[in-house]
Amino acid sequence: MANSDLKDKKYELPPTLAKISGNKYISYHMLKKLKNFFKNNDKSHHLYNSKGGEEMKKFVESKLTSERSSLNHSKDLKSDYGLSNGHIKTHNKNNQTKNISSIGNLPKLHKSAGSKRLSKGEVLYENSDKYLMEDIYKEIERIKSLITYESKI
Repeated sequence: MANSDLKDKKYELPPTLAKISGNKYISYHMLKKLKNFFKNNDKSHHLYNSKGGEEMKKFVESKLTSERSSLNHSKDLKSDYGLSNGHIKTHNKNNQTKNISSIGNLPKLHKSAGSKRLSKGEVLYENSDKYLMEDIYKEIERIKSLITYESKI
């Protein structure tokens, strides 16, 4: 991700905001935290003004937007001129350490809504056997029609 390139950067605060925060510089990490604070809290929050208020909110948003877009622009330019894609981290695949016995993309039953009912042995769906059998019969009929069709060819 492009933003990881910004994680150790520090930015100079305008004098009015430096006076409020007590620091001349602010880290990228703190900019993200402040953006989250301003996104989730309005002006009535008791810490809104002590964190710099509207001026800090505008500074944070403009600084993050400009830094992220300049980084993306730089990587786009490199890829436009034939250099390797800067948006993709270089890596080596190591298939020897891959766990081939693990199965991915399965639903997490312990997190599902019906997990408690399932663990107690309760029925999750009414008439589920009836619908299952209907589906099986439909599938058998489709297979029969395919076999018939193939035998005519």
